[in-house]
Amino acid sequence: RQAQRAPGGMAAVRGGAAELARALAAGRPHGAIALAAENAPDEHVVSGSEPALAAVLAAVPATRLPVAGAWHSPAMAGAVDELRAALAAVPARTPHATLVCNRTGAPAAPAALPELLAGQLVHPVRWTTALGALRALGATRYIVVGPGKLLRALVRRTLGDVAVEIVDSMRDVARV
Repeated sequence: RQAQRAPGGMAAVRGGAAELARALAAGRPHGAIALAAENAPDEHVVSGSEPALAAVLAAVPATRLPVAGAWHSPAMAGAVDELRAALAAVPARTPHATLVCNRTGAPAAPAALPELLAGQLVHPVRWTTALGALRALGATRYIVVGPGKLLRALVRRTLGDVAVEIVDSMRDVARV
């Protein structure tokens, strides 16, 4: 519903920090634009209004993402309290492993997770930073939960040739 209240979208910007800076500078005069994700060292995602995204797509190598809103940006602020309330209704359980939050890119205390998850709606995904934290914790095998192969590719573009498994259904859980 928040995407309908604050229309916008996202674009993946190819290149490093310089291209990201150019993308943000190109979009700002045309409307709201924000960093939404650090996908890999050579790819960032921006979220924003339609006019700002059009300016970004004209200014830098970028691809419009097929999404319904400007996720992970201030445009989603109206949904934070609703998600916070929904998360409060979920019973907490003690994790069996260290949890690394991709909002901060650092290990997170289980008690902090509901607030971190609710805040993720309006803050960038620090995917590359989180992967670095996992590597620093000694991770050698990465399990990506979700459909598709994009995240596997992003892990490998960030960390090199590491073991990455994809779990996109319950039948895959026993395999990994």
